[in-house]
Amino acid sequence: IRIATENGLVLLAMTLALRYPKRVRRLVLHEPVLWGVLYEDGTAEDVASFEAINADGRFFDDDFGGTDEWLQRFVDFCRGEGTCAAMSEPRRASQRSIAAKMFPEVRQLCLDRTPRATWSALKMPVRLTCGRDTIRLQKRALELLMPALGDARLSEIPGAHMAPITRARSTADA
Repeated sequence: IRIATENGLVLLAMTLALRYPKRVRRLVLHEPVLWGVLYEDGTAEDVASFEAINADGRFFDDDFGGTDEWLQRFVDFCRGEGTCAAMSEPRRASQRSIAAKMFPEVRQLCLDRTPRATWSALKMPVRLTCGRDTIRLQKRALELLMPALGDARLSEIPGAHMAPITRARSTADA
């Protein structure tokens, strides 16, 4: 299985690899953001930083999810305050067009609490990439996950979380 991005698919790939280990020779994943590891092994600051996205209790609400306000909060969480406002209108329109699809995937990942030990059952080689400019909290979640993945190798690549899309050649060369 080779999945470069789309965290919902990353979680699916990892889950399928757990369920059918004899059918998976290796996993190649970009930033598997499994937030559950923060709750198990992260600091109180890690958890508070993560939970800030839902401070008003609306972020995971069906009526709020996928809206322009939800998208701004999500983009700013993933890329830093003000990122969404700084995007060009065509880029923002592109993001808006997929926000409703992203919402249930984001909610699933954010609410997932799979213990880190579960992922230690992955015995196949796991090749991971992480963007140099990815936010600290996403890097922290990956740092906490890595020890559970016995045969894992991590490469840092130019860009951020969307590097497989925005810098495809750099990702492929990693």
